[in-house]
Amino acid sequence: MMTILSLQTGYVTKTLLSFPIMVRGEVVGVLQFVNKMDGLVFSRDDAELVEHFAAYIGLAVHHAKLYDKIRRNENKTSVG
Repeated sequence: MMTILSLQTGYVTKTLLSFPIMVRGEVVGVLQFVNKMDGLVFSRDDAELVEHFAAYIGLAVHHAKLYDKIRRNENKTSVG
């Protein structure tokens, strides 16, 4: 099925694999893979790998937010 975007860009989505990126139970993003390179559909192994990768990304985002919060608090206390 050709979508408007496909017609405008010439890019056709054949296969799609998506997982939410979660931080403390909240969706903060989506990890999405489009058109598996070998032309096949995404497998259960692909899905498990992406699920684990999304979990690590969520941890990285969480740690970045914590680091940012600590830095902002340090800046507040050192200024005043």
